[in-house]
Amino acid sequence: MRGRNVSAIRTTLPRLVVVAVVYWLAARASLSLALVHGQVTPIWPPTGIALVAVLIFGRSMALGIFVGALAVNLPIGPTPISAVLIAAGNTLAPVAAAELLNRIGFRRELDRLRDAAAIIVLAALVAMTLSATVGASVLV
Repeated sequence: MRGRNVSAIRTTLPRLVVVAVVYWLAARASLSLALVHGQVTPIWPPTGIALVAVLIFGRSMALGIFVGALAVNLPIGPTPISAVLIAAGNTLAPVAAAELLNRIGFRRELDRLRDAAAIIVLAALVAMTLSATVGASVLV
């Protein structure tokens, strides 16, 4: 049992680091397009990166997403608490999106129209309202 745990850590830890770093890099690039005080952007590719990470590697990637989101938001957030809340919203939304997609039998190959529609409706519209609501509430 112990050997299995060590193996899981050796596999998961590098993935978490990669997810956090790639999330942070994409977020920093996106913030260059910021519309409001370096915080509000018209596009946010890190969410797509986070969703793909959760779909491929599972919910364990939530920690990497949270760390990446927190690293982005701490320097720009009005307060550390707001940065934590925004990072939590940025983490919860892709995890919820992946859960919704998995529940309907989503196939990552996107070889069916229903899978493309599910990404638009469930992931982009439904699940991302979590992140948008948290972010807007904190920044108001």
